[in-house]
Amino acid sequence: MKHLRQYIRRTILSEGIKSPNDLLPGSYILAKLNPKVSSVKLMVPYSDTPFEHHVAAELDWGTLFLNKPCMGASEVMSVEVYYDDLEEAGYSDVDGWGPLLYDIAMEFQGEKGLMCDRDEVSDDASWVWEKYLTSRDDVQPKVLDDEKGYFTPDDPNDDCEQTTFTIYSDANWVHGPDSVREKMKNHWASQVFIKISGTPVLDKLRANKQLKVVHV
Repeated sequence: MKHLRQYIRRTILSEGIKSPNDLLPGSYILAKLNPKVSSVKLMVPYSDTPFEHHVAAELDWGTLFLNKPCMGASEVMSVEVYYDDLEEAGYSDVDGWGPLLYDIAMEFQGEKGLMCDRDEVSDDASWVWEKYLTSRDDVQPKVLDDEKGYFTPDDPNDDCEQTTFTIYSDANWVHGPDSVREKMKNHWASQVFIKISGTPVLDKLRANKQLKVVHV
């Protein structure tokens, strides 16, 4: 039963992404943008004071902890979904909000792109990234080099930390650099992801008056 629940949850995470149309009245997205660390939050009203809001889900991304260029991309630093708060706010289906926040962050990033945390990710996050790599025609992956610039020594701009890739892949330098590079080209942890379909989620949020943006 435990494995079944995990399978169902992963299916929801990878396929059941929410859209702006799923936001209940009174809820909105709050984006705080900063060159180093930005955040996007799902704000829901308190049940007893509907004109006051609190955070029901949030995602932080940025470049604060990066030591390499990484093509100018930002890493997702943390994601939290507070299921009890969503239920209290009237959401009967509480899954799929995390992936929506990924999409919003990616659209804010534009051509710079978004990538996973360079040190570690949760299992839930790994399924979201895998979906971006394998099933999203509106997202373009671009493979990074390792932090030493081994594969593209003439292009330091793509040098990036690859600890997460090392953890989640079975790549091994014992099998030679060509083997490692091939695995990097086909693994979500060694990619920068760019939304190539414009900003449909942000556009819809703005049209619905469900987006507040603050530059901090």
